[in-house]
Amino acid sequence: MRKVIKVFICLFISFSCLNFCQFSSAKYVLEDFIKVASLNIDRSKPKIEFFDFSTQLVSESENSKLYSITGYFKIIEKNLIEKDLLPNNLKFYTNNNIIVNPNFKNFYIVSKNNYEITYEFSFLITIKNEPIIIEIPKGLIIDKSGLTNDKTTYSIAI
Repeated sequence: MRKVIKVFICLFISFSCLNFCQFSSAKYVLEDFIKVASLNIDRSKPKIEFFDFSTQLVSESENSKLYSITGYFKIIEKNLIEKDLLPNNLKFYTNNNIIVNPNFKNFYIVSKNNYEITYEFSFLITIKNEPIIIEIPKGLIIDKSGLTNDKTTYSIAI
């Protein structure tokens, strides 16, 4: 019985040394790394920011005034795949919640890079002295992870 225990102890020590003392007797050792996947986890929704508005009175009548309004907005999103932004997708309201249909003079991309797209737009609108609310509806902009933009509004005081 003692002989079996001695053999077992010798084998245990031998295998333990082999596991802890790993070495290679080869002259050259090749290591190969394979890139299996590249993960880009995007948990942020596309953002829209309005900025730099200017208003100019074009003409005036008894009940209303014709204004020319120029403004900018940018879409901030790194992984943008779909954007459905056209002038007719923007919604315009006044304080009385009456939908106002403006006459667009221009609507185009001013600058574009990997992280944001900046648009310039200008339009003519006939209103009374009320603020105009511009709205970009929810879901027009989609990124690679399937997230969509929230409804974004901006009020222009005239």
